[in-house]
Amino acid sequence: MTRHLVRELTSEGIASAKSFLNDAREGRAIDVPDVLLNDDRYAKPTATECFVETLPIRTRRDAGEYLSGALDSLGIGYVDSNYPLWSWLGMLYFESLVERDVQERLTMGRIPDAAFVIDPNALNPGESPFTRLMLAWETYRNHGDTFANWMLDQPVMYVPRIVDRLTTSRLRFSSNGIVKLVGMLYIEPTTGKVKPRSGGDKTTGGIRRLNDVLDQIYMTYDVYGMSAEQLLVMLPDEFKRFNPTAGSARN
Repeated sequence: MTRHLVRELTSEGIASAKSFLNDAREGRAIDVPDVLLNDDRYAKPTATECFVETLPIRTRRDAGEYLSGALDSLGIGYVDSNYPLWSWLGMLYFESLVERDVQERLTMGRIPDAAFVIDPNALNPGESPFTRLMLAWETYRNHGDTFANWMLDQPVMYVPRIVDRLTTSRLRFSSNGIVKLVGMLYIEPTTGKVKPRSGGDKTTGGIRRLNDVLDQIYMTYDVYGMSAEQLLVMLPDEFKRFNPTAGSARN
């Protein structure tokens, strides 16, 4: 393990990181350039001195647990939504966030840059995306072992569509009740795996439909403060295909 002074990518660093990701996607790059990790021109130290180690990270739990402790001295207010910081961490732990083929070539596929690096100056108003490491930190910090084991025990490089849909709203993702509800509907309780077709855009009772229904219920009820059980019985019967008890209060 190597100890690193925690840094934030500068605007030049973010541009260089995105160029590296494009080269990696096209098969022209193998390793993250060292200047993105240690050169002040591309990555400046954080306001408060802090260190992390490049230990192996397998699951979202690994990442969330370690980074919650390692970044604690910076303060939640400093770390939360600090995209230059999370972009630097995305480069530092890049090897844990991607796969390589048998010939050691990066298999980037269609993984978007935002999985690793986010340019805060390029965001639309109200937009608050998550890098893969930021998602792990946020899940562990907000939900811990209470409601989100199904998310924490997944590989950190794997972001199923239901998680992608759940995190389109920062407010929705911050709700313990909604996170638990998603697990009750779309996760197999015995295996922890995502149920088939639950993330499809056109699936009746799927995650996209759930987001729409929650928005409708919010017009009358405080859905963000309700328990998963309270929300479950308020859902239309179409959600029974994923959980037989959904909508039972309507019968």
